[in-house]
Amino acid sequence: MKDSSHGKNKKDILLLCVCYRPETKATAVLAGETMEALAGHGFSVDVLCGYPKNNAETTNGQKLPFNENVAGVSVKRLRYAAFKSRNAFARLCNYFSFYVSCLLRAFTFRKYRAVVSYSNPPMVTDLLNIAAGIFKCRTVFIVHDAYPEIALKTGNCGEKGIMAGAMRRINKKLLKRLDKVVCISEEMRGFFINERGFPPEKVEMIPNWHRDLYGLFEEPAGETAGDGPFVCGYFGNMGVCQDMDTVVKGILDMRGNTDVRFVLAGDGVKFDYVKESLGNAANAEVLAFLTGGAYGETLSGCGCLAVSLCEGLAGYCAPSKFYSYLMAGKPVIVISDGKDMARDVEKYGCGFVVKNGDVRGFREAVEKLCGDRALAREMGRRARLCYLENYTGAESKAKYAGLFEEMLGKPPAA
Repeated sequence: MKDSSHGKNKKDILLLCVCYRPETKATAVLAGETMEALAGHGFSVDVLCGYPKNNAETTNGQKLPFNENVAGVSVKRLRYAAFKSRNAFARLCNYFSFYVSCLLRAFTFRKYRAVVSYSNPPMVTDLLNIAAGIFKCRTVFIVHDAYPEIALKTGNCGEKGIMAGAMRRINKKLLKRLDKVVCISEEMRGFFINERGFPPEKVEMIPNWHRDLYGLFEEPAGETAGDGPFVCGYFGNMGVCQDMDTVVKGILDMRGNTDVRFVLAGDGVKFDYVKESLGNAANAEVLAFLTGGAYGETLSGCGCLAVSLCEGLAGYCAPSKFYSYLMAGKPVIVISDGKDMARDVEKYGCGFVVKNGDVRGFREAVEKLCGDRALAREMGRRARLCYLENYTGAESKAKYAGLFEEMLGKPPAA
């Protein structure tokens, strides 16, 4: 049902999210682009987010302010515990700290017509229940990760643990009170409808995207000509959801092939495992998380890129790096038992799909591309086409604007 009132004393949208611009994580960038698109569409938008863990994050050489207006969006950053999240307890402390920081400001929800939350950190979604139940706000839940299912599948909490129980109670309330759930893949939408029991009309599928930075990813002349080593890259999160075992074992299995080398860059709870496992492997280089020009330069030297998801997690999350790989015009090797990424790869012929644990399949895919550079370039061209037709963000942002128009009514003309 539409809410066409534009109450003079209420703003349109409040977003609750732990990461926001200028942080460089994919979730932070996507949140910023989504809210700025809504502001550009005429909605009044505020954001409550966490102050970055790395206080060196600056704008124009100045310390990042706690309050600022960015592209029409009013951003308020909150202090919270920001321990290095290399273990479950540290992550839980960070989650709870940010939740409390937002909870202490819950009374301000009354100033908004709609409150929006991302799924990370998971307990923050309980604030949507408060917004809907107490302040009668419209509510939207944007799901990047489904909890407690991910925590259960990855062994980070027990079936009868406190966290799992708390999330089930929160989800039960959300089922009754949410206006919309936004899922980023068809598999995830199916999970919310078939397993969580949400009515289909309440569940939207709006895919994530990546900014078009193609100019940063020109192929070096040597690689184009086929006279240099073929590089397979892995960039981004090495967390609980990523299948790093198949990647690591595949790299070690190819130590004897001097035509192939690997570069891995990122962070996450499995970073130390990757670095230690490949520490003596002459065919691999493991780097910390890269941004800006360093990221573009390193990725440019790659002939193909790998993305992985642990077995059984498709439908509960979707790797954001997949969109950036397609944008860069590189062949993609997908290591997953899911259907969504596989569907794109197979439809466009832009890479290979490998099952979890199939070390031989991973090796054969890399060596196939190494041995046929023309095929690699053609698959890269098809990857770029897949990006241009599906993941530039223009269509997704329009869908977000349409969702809020339906919920709140079209914003008044400026």
